Amino acid sequence: MKILEQKATMIQATNRPLGLVAKAYRTCYRSIKRPGYNETAFVRGLIKKGHETPLEHVSATFELLTDRGVMAEITRHRTGIAFSVQSTRYVRQEDGVEFIRPVGMGKHEDTWGEGMTHAENIYLELLGEGARPEQARSVLPNSTATRIIVTANLREWMHIMRLRRHKSAHPQMRELMAQIYNGLIKWCPWAFECMED
Repeated sequence: MKILEQKATMIQATNRPLGLVAKAYRTCYRSIKRPGYNETAFVRGLIKKGHETPLEHVSATFELLTDRGVMAEITRHRTGIAFSVQSTRYVRQEDGVEFIRPVGMGKHEDTWGEGMTHAENIYLELLGEGARPEQARSVLPNSTATRIIVTANLREWMHIMRLRRHKSAHPQMRELMAQIYNGLIKWCPWAFECMED
């Protein structure tokens, strides 16, 4: 059994996103760069007015290591987003099942660990009896680790951040979204600072 911490890593993003988004906005309004033009202020002003469609021209891709419970939540987002998810149907975990340590388990972590050990033992027993991974996986819990490649346009990332960083979101999801947010704000500070305003 392997206990892992969830992780989000940006692996690709549109180069110079501000310039592309500003060009898209200028196209919408057939505007030109005037003396004193401030690209960041121009874009932020339009985002604040609710004009977000030009944000769909830029995207960022993350590799996520998380649990099956978070995967079930994040894959509910369907607009302007793409997912590739590790299969438990075909991937045999004979060398030990990987689990993601839950956020905030505290004094219950030992009991949780016992449950993961039991689930792994039953999974490996089923494989040993000749069950296919797609059959044996039925005993694996939400804490089972999975890897996801997710690409979304900037507008969708902003939407996801509004929902999944909110205090009412699941703690495991909020922790993962904080990692993604850190990558996004380095990539497009102008968009996320505007969102925070």
